[in-house]
Amino acid sequence: MFHAYVETWKLFRDLTDERSRLSTCVASVLDRRWLARRNVPWALIDVGCGDGALAREVVSRIAPGARPQQVELVDPLWPVCDRATWPSPDCDKVRQLQIDARAFGQLYSSGPPSVLLLVHSAYYVDLADIAALMAYESVESAVVVVNCRRSVFGDIWAITRPDLLDRLEKLWRWVEQCDAETLQVKASLSIPRCSLERILGFLCLRDVGKLSRAERLAVEAVVAQHENCGRIEYAMDLLTLKLKRAAKQVPKALRSWRRPRFESQ
Repeated sequence: MFHAYVETWKLFRDLTDERSRLSTCVASVLDRRWLARRNVPWALIDVGCGDGALAREVVSRIAPGARPQQVELVDPLWPVCDRATWPSPDCDKVRQLQIDARAFGQLYSSGPPSVLLLVHSAYYVDLADIAALMAYESVESAVVVVNCRRSVFGDIWAITRPDLLDRLEKLWRWVEQCDAETLQVKASLSIPRCSLERILGFLCLRDVGKLSRAERLAVEAVVAQHENCGRIEYAMDLLTLKLKRAAKQVPKALRSWRRPRFESQ
């Protein structure tokens, strides 16, 4: 299951322009925050880092005087995090960690100001751990990226993963109470017919073979509705949270969330 998911995720990444568009927007957000504090040490904590490729690209796009002096690559799945590499001169102080709420207190209760980067990881990471991270004084802000509720992902999840859609709704209700800025980022995904089954599985976040006939037909109808000349346009919400205020408003419902189990696990 793990190997199949990673390979499909890599295929999805190769077929979409998401990483380039996201890294440009995230770097721009961080530039605005840190250029005014040029040469002030700070750390970027990428929670749900995967192989670290997005974090590398984000750092490379930040102006030299505003780049982080330290990068933390954190993932709930150690086999993913262990594969992360950092062949980049933009920041040579890089640490790879498996997420562990108990360790966070030792790591981030003091130290340089930190920014959390959570790109699509709110679907997988135990949000109780994220809430624990947000409470530490050194964590100043967070950049959170989630799929728009009204996009191909949201429409498909309403059919195949209502639990994930419910997590998004609860997250949004919390965000609306916080000091947050929202930016919409658009991307597109090409769907070669030879890879349709694997891409459908990624969009559904379920084993396509276990979908009922009705679910399969409904998913295919959604894809057809969003597809244009072999590509699907979709949108993501990029949220910038200022956590010194927001952390005090983390509700119990968020602190108690746990990573959902996938059907095929």
